[in-house]
Amino acid sequence: GNYTINFTTAMPSTSYVITATAASDATGSTFIYVNGTSAAMLVGSCPVQIKAEGGGAVNRSYVGFAFFA
Repeated sequence: GNYTINFTTAMPSTSYVITATAASDATGSTFIYVNGTSAAMLVGSCPVQIKAEGGGAVNRSYVGFAFFA
């Protein structure tokens, strides 16, 4: 699926680091794309896209993110 993570407190700049994990299914891998929707990483939010091995956007039962400034 397509997600936009909004920050309660803005990051000091757009040079932040992201780590992420997502549940997979029995048929293949799951890929996480930051900025996968062509939207820009902003100090107040970050676009993320979760895709299946075949390339389509998917929702997973678990998606987790950590951001570091």
